[in-house]
Amino acid sequence: MVTNRKASVVWKGNLREGAGRMTTESGVLSDTQYSFRTRFAEGIGTNPDELIAASLAGCFSMALSNELGLAGFHPQRIETTANATLEDSAAGWMVTRIQLDVQANVPDVSQLFFVEAALAAKTRCPIGRLLNTNISMTARLDPAPQKTGLQAKRSLSRVLKQTTQIPARKSGRAASVKSKKAKL
Repeated sequence: MVTNRKASVVWKGNLREGAGRMTTESGVLSDTQYSFRTRFAEGIGTNPDELIAASLAGCFSMALSNELGLAGFHPQRIETTANATLEDSAAGWMVTRIQLDVQANVPDVSQLFFVEAALAAKTRCPIGRLLNTNISMTARLDPAPQKTGLQAKRSLSRVLKQTTQIPARKSGRAASVKSKKAKL
């Protein structure tokens, strides 16, 4: 399956005083303003870095939902924030890193399994694989309501059964993980 998505831009003027308009095929962005001011100062409109951060956060959240679903868990909510850092270097301006912060409500899943699923999602997310930058991540679950008696025993049994079906991975991973550069 191949999917093509299209966006177009019209830029007028020089870098500092000029402005552009972005439009996406879906119509979500329709003649949306962007400029030097919206990228490097406070201005009305969007900027490419903000859109990259939104794309990565959206793609990652979908990939995490898929990873959890494949293991039989059904997330009620996944909230991901992506913070793209733009820095001036000898080679020019570049996005040097993106920090993903994800918090989710997933009934019956352990923090360890959740972190493993988040790492897998970060590795498999198509937008993350596209970007040639460092992507770091924190992953945490919402506190689960306290279960008692038989409910807790059934939940633990389900988690243990599903956890044993996961292929072994390197130990020592924590909830806060820094990755190497994403590779295509």
